[in-house]
Amino acid sequence: MAAGKSSSGAGRRLAAVSVGVALLLLAELALRLAGFGGPGHRPDPFAGFSTTEPLFVPAMLADGREVLRTRQDKIGPFNAQEFPRIKAPGTVRLFCLGGSSSFGFPYDHRLSFCAGTARGLQILHPEMNHEVINCGGMSYGSRRVLNVMRELTAYDPDGFIVYMGHNEYVERRFYAPFLSEPSWRRRLRTGLNRIRIYVALRRLLDPLRSQSPARIADTDSFGTGPLRDDSHRQARDSREDALVQEQFHFNLAEMSALARASDVPLFLVLPATNLRDWHPEGTAWDDRLSAPARDHRDAAVAAARRLQTAGDPAGALARVEEVLALDPMPAAVHFLHGQLLLELGQPGAVEALREARDRDTVPIRITGPLLEILRAAPGSGDAPALDAGEALAAISPHGIVGSEMVLDYCHPSPQGHRQIASLLLPAIAAALWPGEPPLQVTPAQLLPPGGEGADALSSAFGAAWAGQMLVRQGRLEGAAALFRRALALDPDLPTAHEGLGRVLAAQGRSTEAISVLEEATRLAPGLANGWNNLGQAYRAAGRLEDALAAYRRALSAGVGTGVIRRNMAATLLKLGRLQEALQEATRSTRASPGDALGWAQLGEIEAALGHSELAREAYGKALSLDPSVPGAPRASGTP
Repeated sequence: MAAGKSSSGAGRRLAAVSVGVALLLLAELALRLAGFGGPGHRPDPFAGFSTTEPLFVPAMLADGREVLRTRQDKIGPFNAQEFPRIKAPGTVRLFCLGGSSSFGFPYDHRLSFCAGTARGLQILHPEMNHEVINCGGMSYGSRRVLNVMRELTAYDPDGFIVYMGHNEYVERRFYAPFLSEPSWRRRLRTGLNRIRIYVALRRLLDPLRSQSPARIADTDSFGTGPLRDDSHRQARDSREDALVQEQFHFNLAEMSALARASDVPLFLVLPATNLRDWHPEGTAWDDRLSAPARDHRDAAVAAARRLQTAGDPAGALARVEEVLALDPMPAAVHFLHGQLLLELGQPGAVEALREARDRDTVPIRITGPLLEILRAAPGSGDAPALDAGEALAAISPHGIVGSEMVLDYCHPSPQGHRQIASLLLPAIAAALWPGEPPLQVTPAQLLPPGGEGADALSSAFGAAWAGQMLVRQGRLEGAAALFRRALALDPDLPTAHEGLGRVLAAQGRSTEAISVLEEATRLAPGLANGWNNLGQAYRAAGRLEDALAAYRRALSAGVGTGVIRRNMAATLLKLGRLQEALQEATRSTRASPGDALGWAQLGEIEAALGHSELAREAYGKALSLDPSVPGAPRASGTP
């Protein structure tokens, strides 16, 4: 009898499991029939590190022609592109790969060197059809570029154009958790991603999860430039450099092998960087110096800044050279060295500015060693790589690339893109049509139809981005003109309102700034920069409670929390609410331990509370991060 009951219970459990499995299968079938979660709709778990999710998917046009089209969920990180699945006779098909510089950011593909190259090829051979497909991915480094190239070999290419190298450290730092995962776990993720029910559950749970590293990296370039939060800033070391260089070398070798296997040329381009006008993002100082040497260095840094401001570049240069003799590490001091040499017309400016780039502890520009790896890599028929930096420097003031050719740190201006296209054209013509006499195509001939602005509505965003970059360089008048140009093109662009409001606030025009920033936050209630800068404008106008409310709205966006809490602490200090100010300043340094201003703010509050020893410790930390930080007493100083 007991055996019968046991058998009956097992049968019921088996039936329940069978019903459950059947319901899951029916749900999976229903989702498949509805087209939910298939290719082009499901999220890529590795944002390009997996080769199982293609960039292009087949689509049928109304006239029955079959094309390959950028997958819907990839539009944004990639340009929307489309080309015939079967290449027509008389067609040259080139694929353009790389990161956001290849993409054409902050514009779109129409102003990129890829589009300029297509226009140039049409001038050279108007009887042919030229497809130059832009496959540049936002924040893509060589590891993911290689995966894109693997897919593209199946689409009958006639050549590959590769312009990359700025994202090697960015990719490694953002994706470290994914890259260190065991291979079995990555395979499991990839397999689950093919199950529609799993995709549906991920969609439902996404709002409850914190933003993944993959999503941050694929979208961070579309903002106004996030709040300057130092929490991610870390000192580079020789081990990281070696790993990045080894991976870059390997990925380039794989790309060369793919091109050879496809029997098509590979056109490698050494990317250009803004050396002259872009201050390093992060600076490390040698903490092994003795106390007297550190005091001497810090005093010399402060003196150099004062002398530069006072219009004495020769005096400032002498003090900078004292600093570098004691401590050759700080990227910011090498940058100042290069600027002073340039101002005085002395030799060595290019070398100093390159040193500043290569010592930047937040390496968002290609470094000298990576450029050398590219230079030595085999391209088309072992031809040397093309040097975009050298080509742009040749037509730049002082022979050093600045903001005229590279808008910010690495993204070419429209003029820079056309120069890169005209650098590529002779190499492409020589590879595809050997023996033909070379024809000269000028950059002016590569303008898009209707000119830069008329061809790209993205010019509004591009102007706003360029304005944001000028603000970061302290060039307020030029930035204001760009923001106004952006608003003339798109009056509802939040980032342009936010940028213009920030400039007005910096110029002391608080009332105007508040009006413009309130419009920015109305248009984009989730814009952290807008709320933070509105708080700053309120504070400057004496509206301290309104400032605190704006900072709290900024915090809800979840980015730049260290900077926002530092601003809250300063406001609470001004209100005399010292304990609350201390709480926010402490949270600020926890969120952004590399922010020297945050530690100086904490020191000021500790001093106001009479905590002399704690204040001294906070000021010491600020000075160790940046010896020129304002507000911190110098070497001997007591609070």
